[in-house]
Amino acid sequence: MTAVADTTDRAVYVFGVVASSLLDSDDVQLPDDVDVVRAGPVAAVVGLVGTERKLGLASDVRRHDRVIAHFVERGITILPMRFGAVVTEPQALVHDVLEPNRRAFADALRDLDGYVQYTVRVAYVRDAVLAAVMRADPRLAALRDAARAAGPARDTQVRLGEAVVKAIDRRRDGDAQRLRTELEPLADTLDCELSGDPDRLGDFTCLVDREHTDGFETALEQIAKRHADAVQLTLLGPLAPYHFVPEL
Repeated sequence: MTAVADTTDRAVYVFGVVASSLLDSDDVQLPDDVDVVRAGPVAAVVGLVGTERKLGLASDVRRHDRVIAHFVERGITILPMRFGAVVTEPQALVHDVLEPNRRAFADALRDLDGYVQYTVRVAYVRDAVLAAVMRADPRLAALRDAARAAGPARDTQVRLGEAVVKAIDRRRDGDAQRLRTELEPLADTLDCELSGDPDRLGDFTCLVDREHTDGFETALEQIAKRHADAVQLTLLGPLAPYHFVPEL
């Protein structure tokens, strides 16, 4: 495989960074219109884009995800760049990105080798969380009854809505911690980002050994069944380790 040719009217779109050694096998096939730019032990996976067009179409996003997934599906660790990473030309990519960060890229590739990312998105079952906050705070139940008695009176409905949102906010951390206790043993690393949406608890981002993905998915199905009355779990993955790539 060779580096993309330098052209005056083309910029280089960077999908991600991989270890050069993993590209040396004849079994490794790149997606169409994708090539690599090497810098010693690391290589950028790139495509050419016209400088006259700004990226942002849905087809651009799908292509980005498709190229990253190509490597994940083949067991090749890739440090994915965020969508929209463009460098003016291949030589600038080598001199300004790959060379200065070569050691950091190589270290990250080594640390993340053999791992994939799963994201567990957790939404509240609306009726269940409303019932829970009403049981926990009799004042909310009284406000609900007052709102029903007032009919469509807007002020009472607004007060009830605001009180419910605050009550859900107060319980979100505890709910997340209880779920985290069950998820944490399944992942090598786990991060949680709480949501500000009253219908959602948050996202759990898990770094999982490739050899343990079947076990992770099976265990998650059991957790989802146990808590189906209270929350709904949506699993995304296996993905490239977006969340765990260090900022350079």
